[in-house]
Amino acid sequence: MNIEEALQKANLDIRLRGEDAPHQWFAYAEIEANVLCDQQDLKLNFTFNCDRRIQAYAVYESELVVVTAGLFDFLCRLTDRIVSKGLFRELGCADAPTWTPSLERSDQTPRKIIQDIPFVDGVSEWKHDPERYALFFYLLLTLFRFVVFHEMGHFYHQHGKRSSDSSASMDVDSAQPKLLPENEALDAQAREIVADKFAMDMLTICTEAEIERMKSTPFMAPLEKKLLNSKERRAQFLLQAAYIYFAATDRLPDSVPEDSIKMSHPPAAFRLVTLAAMVTEKLGNKQAHSALAATIVGDALIAVALDRQPDQKWLARMQAPTLVEHYKNLYGRFSFWTKNSPRLMRGKNE
Repeated sequence: MNIEEALQKANLDIRLRGEDAPHQWFAYAEIEANVLCDQQDLKLNFTFNCDRRIQAYAVYESELVVVTAGLFDFLCRLTDRIVSKGLFRELGCADAPTWTPSLERSDQTPRKIIQDIPFVDGVSEWKHDPERYALFFYLLLTLFRFVVFHEMGHFYHQHGKRSSDSSASMDVDSAQPKLLPENEALDAQAREIVADKFAMDMLTICTEAEIERMKSTPFMAPLEKKLLNSKERRAQFLLQAAYIYFAATDRLPDSVPEDSIKMSHPPAAFRLVTLAAMVTEKLGNKQAHSALAATIVGDALIAVALDRQPDQKWLARMQAPTLVEHYKNLYGRFSFWTKNSPRLMRGKNE
């Protein structure tokens, strides 16, 4: 297919070609994304485009997954900050993380803080520590894979065909989700969580498949031995990575809690609880409780990485009566947006 024409037809920014990319990680990521998209009988295409906004797209007519340069650069900044701050101390010679929170930073969204942090490939101190370098590589890869798999999930579950809006030519995943009427937001959030579940399933399969290869690769072996040496610990890592991504791109706290039920994308807490429940179902009881306990520290990871106060009430807010009711209604819509639902609202395969 002609990717440039597909982008133009979808009114998206031009393609980012390898020679124009700001650093080497774009090239590695594009190779990886093309491999991911060429599976699951989907046979999708992938490209970066030059847009500096933090967005990703599932363009249905072109069967194209698009990640903006702004989103991938954002993931690089986020990962660099986490590794530079000494988090995941099991690896390398990192000093104990320092935490100097400020009220100013605590009032800002993680997204705003991360966007103000520069990332220049090759200058971070962790590059001279092989284990920290491996951590940067694998955490960035995991975050990026989650984004790509999420967009693939929209295709896999046929969200374009299930939409009641005949003009819904693509799904847009943005770092600042828009507010919708409540009846529209319910289905929009359900669609996103179904895509999240697909992404976590595929990410787990992908991680499990490469563990043996990691053991025999000198660069990656310490990562497997110290951080990913059991299914339980791998589940912890993937859930923490998912929460880091959710929290970093969440609309809150620059909106009021009541907006949670109107957002086009569910709040980080909703998304995390659903994925944690999925992992709980697949692991034994002891492993599940351990994985869930580890996930709760996800907000602490963000707090330390960005020198802001942790949101200690994020789980408690889930118990607000309006949100409990909204989540029940949301749960009731999952089946409609899941593949093999008998109700396809439009499309040639209705």
